[in-house]
Amino acid sequence: MPGKNNSPTLLEVKNLTVEFMPDKKTHLVAVENVSFSLHEGEVLGLVGESGCGKTTMMLSLLRLLPGAGRITAGKIIYKHQDLLDLEEKQMSDYRWKEIAIIFQGAMNALNPVRTVHDQIGEAITCHELKTPKDKLDGRVNDLLEMVGIPEDLQI
Repeated sequence: MPGKNNSPTLLEVKNLTVEFMPDKKTHLVAVENVSFSLHEGEVLGLVGESGCGKTTMMLSLLRLLPGAGRITAGKIIYKHQDLLDLEEKQMSDYRWKEIAIIFQGAMNALNPVRTVHDQIGEAITCHELKTPKDKLDGRVNDLLEMVGIPEDLQI
């Protein structure tokens, strides 16, 4: 279904419910009956008070909920594919290349005892299998320069 500007729907979340069941007696609903669509070229903001389920919602889209979390209802349709129907291996092919999450907390983003260069290199190695090891440093340098960090400041 096209959006307002006739662009195709990239992501459609329909009636999504996420629950946490840490033990047999406890049953907590973290996200209840949430629906939204995101069309090509659109930007979507998710806002709300602390603890209202924003992070849980986004982790659900990537199927990265912690052990006690379960998607108990709904659909997550990305480019006409319900991500909830995929096996884990198939879903892992979507992560990073198609869908990713960037957390707001900068203190959680990078390990302070490792260089930024090494951490970006590790991400490339994990997700861009086509980058040969002998080209990795150049690829990292190029990415850092793209965001305005020249090679002489990369530590």
